[in-house]
Amino acid sequence: FEGILDTINNETKKSFKGQVTMFDITEDEVTQKNKYVFNTQNEFTEKELLSIKESGKKPKLLLHSCCAPCSSSCIERLIEHFSLTIYFYNPNMDSLEEYTKRAEEQVKLCSLLGVECIIEDYDKQSFFQCAKGYEKAPEGGARCTNCFNLRLKKTAEFALENGYEYFTTTLTVSPLKDANKLNAI
Repeated sequence: FEGILDTINNETKKSFKGQVTMFDITEDEVTQKNKYVFNTQNEFTEKELLSIKESGKKPKLLLHSCCAPCSSSCIERLIEHFSLTIYFYNPNMDSLEEYTKRAEEQVKLCSLLGVECIIEDYDKQSFFQCAKGYEKAPEGGARCTNCFNLRLKKTAEFALENGYEYFTTTLTVSPLKDANKLNAI
């Protein structure tokens, strides 16, 4: 989260600090049983999740989703603890056709699970701007980091503007993404 804040102007930075918490979902390397561990500056433990459940209150959580398949396990894990909204913003897609196809699948999944879903407009110019100068960077390099920052910044801004207490991303569970790099953001 601090990495995202570094990319946001100082005034916006002041408004985010302490109001929205990002936590990361990563596969538990110890059990390898598809159980997810929540990490924040203060470890988000199973005990705390139980405490949320017992309180009878579900904090609002905005889940940035790269695609329906990656979001499915995250939704399954989070839905009993949070008032969950899926946020689909992925300007890095190579075409409007691909973006639309993935967005439609995300909407189908959310509809089946009864989860609110927000689809942002396809905004390839934002991606081109953040990738400028990094066109030849290898997959997983600086271009990817810039793209992660772009998507998570937009997610954080939406979360703050709309009263979410938490936000996170499905990108950390994708086998194609570097969870350690995402967690560092």
